[in-house]
Amino acid sequence: MKYNDVTIQADNLKKLAKKNIIFAHGNVEFNQGSQIIKADQVVYDMDNRKAKMFGAESYDVNLKLRYGGEEILSEEPDPKKSSGKQSPRKITVKNGWFTSSPYEKPNYKVNSRELDIYPNRKVVAKDIGIVAAGKTWLKLPYYVVSLKPQSQRATLFPYIGSDSDRGLYGIWGFDYDKGPLAQGFVDFEL
Repeated sequence: MKYNDVTIQADNLKKLAKKNIIFAHGNVEFNQGSQIIKADQVVYDMDNRKAKMFGAESYDVNLKLRYGGEEILSEEPDPKKSSGKQSPRKITVKNGWFTSSPYEKPNYKVNSRELDIYPNRKVVAKDIGIVAAGKTWLKLPYYVVSLKPQSQRATLFPYIGSDSDRGLYGIWGFDYDKGPLAQGFVDFEL
């Protein structure tokens, strides 16, 4: 099924009679702009341009961001105010995770109770746990990182390395933006 810049493929597609709501289940693939989502189920409201996905995982080729979770709500931009293929204006993930790893089975990720992704702007994660090699290494109540290429200075994920001077070390940076006079980044090294 194709509607504007959204394409939905699934084993089963059903449209509600007299309503513009699509139900898809079984090997669902939802495509919009640079975003590709694979899900168990998708409910798409063609009128308000919102998609709710269950058991979903996505990879956005422009953002180089992979994420997934129990439930994903994608809010699309108003087509009257934009032209061409666009990414959603906001993606909310419940009980999910995200990673910059391009692999389907990432070896590092951030688990989050709630994750808000504003494409090409920022990621806001609540109640996070940094997971690497299957183990949670650090928990934080809140994490925000820029997705704006021109202002993203800090790393999305910790960098772990070793050398002869420092031995084993980890570096993690955080962007901050509190207005035009309070912008920058902080790197922590352990």
